[in-house]
Amino acid sequence: MKSSIMALTMLISTFTFAGELVVSPSFKITYPEPELISHSADTLILKYGDWNFSHAIINPETMYASIDLSGLELAFVKSIFSPEVRETQATWLAALAAEQAATFGLLSTSPLMRQF
Repeated sequence: MKSSIMALTMLISTFTFAGELVVSPSFKITYPEPELISHSADTLILKYGDWNFSHAIINPETMYASIDLSGLELAFVKSIFSPEVRETQATWLAALAAEQAATFGLLSTSPLMRQF
């Protein structure tokens, strides 16, 4: 009995888990098994050894304390990751997106920077 439990434990521990986060009907993220998963009402955090991945629902009214991005949130998020989209935005929105991109450490050469 002990050997059966030990064999089952070894089999389960070598099984690799991969998950899929469905962000929208046309956008899915496949991710490897994290060390820890944390979830709140609007944020999901997957913790790995020396990095983490998070997904948060954006509230355009409260994302920035003094700015209501209602109706602009999609364009704003796209412009964080795409300098080309940023160039088409109002000056104040483009400046905010550039600041956010810098905060995230996104350079124009980063693989995360792409055309949307």
